[in-house]
Amino acid sequence: MAPKSTLTKQEKQDLAYVRGLSKNNESRDIDLSDPRQKSFYLTQLKLAGITKESYPQFFQNIEDFTSSKIPLNISLFATDQAEPVNVIAQLSSETSAGQKWETSALSSIPGGTESTKITLGLYDKDLNPIGKQETVDQINAGQAVTLQARGDFGSPMPADGREVVSIATIAWTDKTTGHGHLKNVFAKSVKFPKQINNLSPTDTNADDRIVVCLTRDGGNCDYYKQYSGNVEVPVQGSIVYNDPIDLENGKPKNATNIIEIARAVEGGNPITPPAGFDFFDSATVNGDTISWNFDWLSFGPANFASGDQVYYIFNVTLEAGGSEVTAYITNAPSSYTPGSNQFNTIYIDPMYIYYGCIARGTPITMADGSNKPIEEIQVGEEILSNVDGSILEVENTVVGTEEKPMIRIKTVDGYELLMSEGHPVITKRGVKLAKNLRIDDVVFTQKGKNKLSMIEEVNFPYSVHNLQLNSNGLDDSNKFDKTTMYANGILVGDHQMQWHYGSPKRQSLEDLLANTDEKWHQDILSSYRAGNLDIASKPV
Repeated sequence: MAPKSTLTKQEKQDLAYVRGLSKNNESRDIDLSDPRQKSFYLTQLKLAGITKESYPQFFQNIEDFTSSKIPLNISLFATDQAEPVNVIAQLSSETSAGQKWETSALSSIPGGTESTKITLGLYDKDLNPIGKQETVDQINAGQAVTLQARGDFGSPMPADGREVVSIATIAWTDKTTGHGHLKNVFAKSVKFPKQINNLSPTDTNADDRIVVCLTRDGGNCDYYKQYSGNVEVPVQGSIVYNDPIDLENGKPKNATNIIEIARAVEGGNPITPPAGFDFFDSATVNGDTISWNFDWLSFGPANFASGDQVYYIFNVTLEAGGSEVTAYITNAPSSYTPGSNQFNTIYIDPMYIYYGCIARGTPITMADGSNKPIEEIQVGEEILSNVDGSILEVENTVVGTEEKPMIRIKTVDGYELLMSEGHPVITKRGVKLAKNLRIDDVVFTQKGKNKLSMIEEVNFPYSVHNLQLNSNGLDDSNKFDKTTMYANGILVGDHQMQWHYGSPKRQSLEDLLANTDEKWHQDILSSYRAGNLDIASKPV
């Protein structure tokens, strides 16, 4: 039996009303000028324990929220209008009996947010809450906020299925315009698919990551295709259902599909197949099975830095045997590890898109102290690494082109280097990506510490290169700080370090309070004490 509802009759009616406005897995605006939609949202906050007394600034913001249809013109490319990502990335049973369920939500906003608050909960078909309503906060972040919620029905799934509903709300204030935005997303599932098969994208090299190479080929690439101007990824798989797929006019009935790749570092702005693409036009239905094979499915142009991690979001909903069934394939963050295959969801490895490094012609210091242009270095050669003079072997070389402006740095003593904006540089204040360097940063050179005197963007139409250094034997706790090389005399990282440091690190509570307007401090401390603040240091 499901737990007794904690909602009043009116609250349940308002919830049903908003659900009726929402399509499955559609992110839609909550209109707070509509009393029933506002009641729905306040109920979600109440279930999550969010009160006006504990979160005064957030409730002040609620009154100022506007439509999120205002474009966010903060993309990496001037001609692009960045879009948010707000999805329920997964709704799945933890057991074959269909008793215990988990759902996860992802919000990623271009440029980050002043604040983000998500609520997430599971409900039965009568919209009774099942399990705890969860919530999470981020302040001065917002490029990748995730949340999981669980529910236990207390009994196995009946033979005719069980309707499970996931409800997420996402509220944020963006940094660039100051506008408040409020969304809700509904997802539901009634039955399990019999089997989900994901043939690609997948980790073909067994190195716990999926590497898509756009403009260079290397031994760590799971997929490589000469860059056409768009990201292209093979997308292939199938879903087998327990009943025949219901058809209407030759296509699956009440069917929807989402395929998108969203950047994690810069936030949001998913790239999708071209306008007019219809998954069900090309997929094949055969009785109880739907299969697809998009050989190098074309998405939009890369709108993230080379080496960035991206989120792959794929779901299919259709009717089989008269019941709605949803299946997910994703690497959006969840409590499950890649390779886990729950009854509605397959979790794949983190995905990286790679296409740039160090400019052709840059001299690299070899183990014997000589210099060699990076493009001439071969696998098996040894290079000078780290300030302690250690030697590392080159285990892979990569080459490509850089679509975005490169970063040129110069030190007071005349050391100079041209590299992609996502390349890691060793500085006195730690490893920093080139795009995050400051004019007062101190870098390490072969002659010692040296202050930067110039940082500029440069278009570079020629090839760029990188090295993958052998990290065997390095201490696992800090090996990504040691796979370094001297490029034109400046200590920088190899592409392993680039992947490791590509994702932003969240601040500690102390840093967050120091860097945030005082009006948010009570909200931050309330969220921290409740264990809902998404930062580096969590309450014990």
